Amino acid sequence: MTMISIIFSSETNHTRRMAEAVLGGCRKEEGVVSELFEILDKDFYGSRWSNDAILSTLDQSDAIIMGSPTYMGTVSTKIKAFMEATVSRYVTAAWDEKLAAGFTVSGGQAGDKFNTLS
Repeated sequence: MTMISIIFSSETNHTRRMAEAVLGGCRKEEGVVSELFEILDKDFYGSRWSNDAILSTLDQSDAIIMGSPTYMGTVSTKIKAFMEATVSRYVTAAWDEKLAAGFTVSGGQAGDKFNTLS
Protein backbone atom coordinates (compact mmCIF):
# COMPACT_ATOMS: atom_id res chain seq x y z
CA MET A 1 0.00 0.00 0.00
CA THR A 2 1.36 3.41 -0.99
CA MET A 3 0.61 6.35 1.30
CA ILE A 4 0.53 9.89 -0.11
CA SER A 5 0.09 12.91 2.15
CA ILE A 6 -0.96 16.27 0.77
CA ILE A 7 -0.21 19.22 3.02
CA PHE A 8 -1.27 22.73 2.08
CA SER A 9 -2.27 26.18 3.27
CA SER A 10 -5.09 28.16 1.74
CA GLU A 11 -6.48 31.56 2.62
CA THR A 12 -8.94 32.00 -0.26
CA ASN A 13 -9.82 28.32 -0.93
CA HIS A 14 -8.07 28.31 -4.33
CA THR A 15 -5.19 26.21 -3.02
CA ARG A 16 -7.67 24.01 -1.14
CA ARG A 17 -9.52 23.27 -4.40
CA MET A 18 -6.24 22.32 -6.05
CA ALA A 19 -5.34 20.09 -3.08
CA GLU A 20 -8.73 18.38 -3.33
CA ALA A 21 -8.15 17.79 -7.07
CA VAL A 22 -4.75 16.23 -6.33
CA LEU A 23 -6.39 14.06 -3.65
CA GLY A 24 -9.04 12.96 -6.14
CA GLY A 25 -6.36 11.92 -8.61
CA CYS A 26 -4.47 9.97 -5.95
CA ARG A 27 -7.63 8.15 -4.87
CA LYS A 28 -8.24 6.94 -8.42
CA GLU A 29 -5.09 4.83 -8.22
CA GLU A 30 -5.40 1.31 -6.90
CA GLY A 31 -3.30 0.58 -3.83
CA VAL A 32 -2.91 4.24 -2.90
CA VAL A 33 -4.08 5.72 0.39
CA SER A 34 -4.04 9.51 0.49
CA GLU A 35 -4.94 12.18 2.99
CA LEU A 36 -5.21 15.97 3.08
CA PHE A 37 -3.68 18.10 5.82
CA GLU A 38 -4.51 21.79 5.84
CA ILE A 39 -2.16 23.94 7.88
CA LEU A 40 -4.29 26.01 10.23
CA ASP A 41 -3.61 28.64 12.89
CA LYS A 42 -4.27 26.02 15.59
CA ASP A 43 -1.23 24.06 14.33
CA PHE A 44 1.03 26.73 15.83
CA TYR A 45 1.89 27.76 19.34
CA GLY A 46 2.85 31.38 18.87
CA SER A 47 4.88 31.21 15.70
CA ARG A 48 6.15 27.65 16.31
CA TRP A 49 4.70 24.50 14.77
CA SER A 50 2.94 22.34 17.36
CA ASN A 51 1.07 19.59 15.48
CA ASP A 52 3.18 16.47 15.92
CA ALA A 53 0.34 14.23 14.69
CA ILE A 54 0.73 15.60 11.16
CA LEU A 55 4.51 15.18 11.27
CA SER A 56 4.08 11.59 12.45
CA THR A 57 1.80 10.82 9.50
CA LEU A 58 4.23 12.45 7.08
CA ASP A 59 7.03 10.33 8.56
CA GLN A 60 5.04 7.23 7.57
CA SER A 61 4.12 8.49 4.08
CA ASP A 62 5.76 7.30 0.89
CA ALA A 63 5.18 10.65 -0.82
CA ILE A 64 4.53 14.20 0.37
CA ILE A 65 2.84 16.74 -1.87
CA MET A 66 2.94 20.33 -0.65
CA GLY A 67 0.65 23.11 -1.85
CA SER A 68 0.88 26.82 -1.21
CA PRO A 69 -0.47 30.02 -2.62
CA THR A 70 2.19 32.25 -4.14
CA TYR A 71 2.56 35.41 -2.08
CA MET A 72 5.19 37.95 -3.11
CA GLY A 73 6.98 35.30 -5.15
CA THR A 74 7.24 32.68 -2.41
CA VAL A 75 5.26 30.30 -0.20
CA SER A 76 2.79 31.40 2.46
CA THR A 77 4.01 32.06 6.00
CA LYS A 78 2.20 28.95 7.23
CA ILE A 79 4.04 26.74 4.75
CA LYS A 80 7.34 28.45 5.62
CA ALA A 81 6.76 27.86 9.34
CA PHE A 82 5.89 24.23 8.60
CA MET A 83 9.08 23.84 6.55
CA GLU A 84 11.15 25.27 9.39
CA ALA A 85 9.46 22.85 11.81
CA THR A 86 10.70 19.90 9.74
CA VAL A 87 14.37 20.86 9.92
CA SER A 88 15.07 17.89 12.22
CA ARG A 89 13.88 15.58 9.42
CA TYR A 90 16.12 17.41 6.96
CA VAL A 91 19.23 17.24 9.14
CA THR A 92 18.78 13.51 9.79
CA ALA A 93 17.74 12.77 6.16
CA ALA A 94 14.58 11.15 7.52
CA TRP A 95 12.57 12.01 4.41
CA ASP A 96 15.30 11.41 1.80
CA GLU A 97 13.62 8.33 0.33
CA LYS A 98 10.21 9.98 -0.04
CA LEU A 99 8.82 11.19 -3.32
CA ALA A 100 8.13 14.93 -3.19
CA ALA A 101 5.92 17.17 -5.31
CA GLY A 102 4.40 20.61 -5.05
CA PHE A 103 1.81 22.91 -6.50
CA THR A 104 0.98 26.59 -6.21
CA VAL A 105 -1.63 29.05 -7.34
CA SER A 106 -1.84 32.82 -7.52
CA GLY A 107 -4.18 35.44 -8.90
CA GLY A 108 -1.61 36.98 -11.22
CA GLN A 109 -0.36 35.61 -14.51
CA ALA A 110 3.16 36.35 -13.38
CA GLY A 111 4.12 36.50 -9.71
CA ASP A 112 7.07 34.11 -9.83
CA LYS A 113 5.26 30.84 -9.21
CA PHE A 114 8.44 29.06 -10.36
CA ASN A 115 10.29 30.52 -7.37
CA THR A 116 7.53 29.25 -5.07
CA LEU A 117 7.85 25.73 -6.46
CA SER A 118 11.64 25.72 -6.15
